[in-house]
Amino acid sequence: MSVTVQAELCSIPEVQAAIAAGETLFLAGSREALSQLPRGNWVGGTICYFMTEEGCVQAEDRIFVTKVPE
Repeated sequence: MSVTVQAELCSIPEVQAAIAAGETLFLAGSREALSQLPRGNWVGGTICYFMTEEGCVQAEDRIFVTKVPE
């Protein structure tokens, strides 16, 4: 069995839309960013430093999203 996990740094509106669509998500972001999200099927932790393809990024206005496979 192969499971593909999708993970990326997203804008707050993108995350809000995914939550509204009923997706189950693991999230990481600043306290301020996470506080802007509606209730839904997500679990989050606070941090604002991420490793991306561009290297280390400090992002107060984006959230790292991991979509939970079905």
